[in-house]
Amino acid sequence: SYIYLKSFKFWFPLLYCPPSTSEPPYPWCIPIPPPIIPPPIIPPPPIIPAPAPIMPAPIIPAPPIIPAPPIIPPPIIPVPTPMFVWRPPPPIPGNKLLV
Repeated sequence: SYIYLKSFKFWFPLLYCPPSTSEPPYPWCIPIPPPIIPPPIIPPPPIIPAPAPIMPAPIIPAPPIIPAPPIIPPPIIPVPTPMFVWRPPPPIPGNKLLV
């Protein structure tokens, strides 16, 4: 708490403050009144909107079912099998494989 000195017009720390019922011992000592605490603000109750009337959902006809086209497998093309299988010629005796 602080006191206000009239002559200096400054706030100073309060060293001695007499009771509020008695007169101040000095003319320049003014006790600071207690702070005014505003009453708590009570918010108004929330506004609850009235329920909307229940409207029946519109009936939307389903789209026609279009059948999928039939799956045609690709034609099977026969692969000719060779009559002979190629094999390397047998090694010639005496030939060395160069590495």
